Amino acid sequence: MNGIEQLNKGLQGVFKLLAARNKELWTGRLTNAGVITVPEMDNYSVVHAVLNGGIHVTLERSESGNFVGGGILAPWSSGAQITGQICLIKSEQKYTLSNDYSSFMTHGYSTSHGEKNNFEVSTGAYIVKIIGVEPIPAKILSGGGALLKRVFAPLTGPVRGCLA
Repeated sequence: MNGIEQLNKGLQGVFKLLAARNKELWTGRLTNAGVITVPEMDNYSVVHAVLNGGIHVTLERSESGNFVGGGILAPWSSGAQITGQICLIKSEQKYTLSNDYSSFMTHGYSTSHGEKNNFEVSTGAYIVKIIGVEPIPAKILSGGGALLKRVFAPLTGPVRGCLA
């Protein structure tokens, strides 16, 4: 393969990786203990779980293949905020929204915490979309592209909780 062909192949790999970013992988309604099948999630190290209010929660892949994340989900009022965590537990090509590790609650700035709430239709919060954010180059690229795989390799590290 000459230099032009190698450059062409490398550029095709870059375009393939770029096309895989921010890709919609699943849509529907996922509540606690619900199970979804999303085969393409295996190709990502980071995804966004989009809640029904449009809030994106960043989830990172743990060493076991589960996805976990959380933080401040939304302001509740001028004196409070909603915080939460989400864990999608992997089993083959299926992901379950964990009852034990997925919940949210309100925090009053000068008062106590609200009670634990699950992601359910009755609580007004559930997942409606999964978006692939950071593709894993080795899973997206096939046949060569060793340099691209090294350059675009995601940073890895332990993710705590969620049966990591």
